Amino acid sequence: PDFIGVWGDQAKKHAIEIHQFQDRQIFCLGTPRFNSYFGLRNSEIGSHFDFPYILFVGTAINFDEEKMLSFLDDTIEKNKNIFGNVKIVYRPHPWRQNAIKVEPSYGKNVITDPQALSGGNNKTTEYLPSLDYYPSLLRNAEFLVGGLTSMLIEGLIFHKQFLGLAIDDGTYLTNMKN
Repeated sequence: PDFIGVWGDQAKKHAIEIHQFQDRQIFCLGTPRFNSYFGLRNSEIGSHFDFPYILFVGTAINFDEEKMLSFLDDTIEKNKNIFGNVKIVYRPHPWRQNAIKVEPSYGKNVITDPQALSGGNNKTTEYLPSLDYYPSLLRNAEFLVGGLTSMLIEGLIFHKQFLGLAIDDGTYLTNMKN
């Protein structure tokens, strides 16, 4: 091509260093998925839930999220004096590779985002949520936890802290540690 559009500076650098494009051929366009968040991140947005929650974001690659959810549920249950009525809302990646059936809950303190349950795990775009759904989900979370995924960027745009689980899950070679 004579010209290309890229998300940002890293992709531009790759286009120059790897694909031998000239600087004048490359335009940084950003991504429309994230751009709308900047106008909403400081706004009051109603929550999908009537309780405080930690948002657990899933990854596309194999990672034993169920084991992590069980551990977190147990931690909250044993430490109610710290966590109070905080729950974890699990947002599985729509195209996760380990096609384990997503359950509505993973203990007393962990629920699956009801919107994510609406489509199953059929690896198509048919049930992906409207991008209008995410701002509330992100904005109202206490913080985010999960594997290393683009939701980390989305959470940071909303000024949320993100606890990345870069650990060996003891199950999959593609765990977050590796």
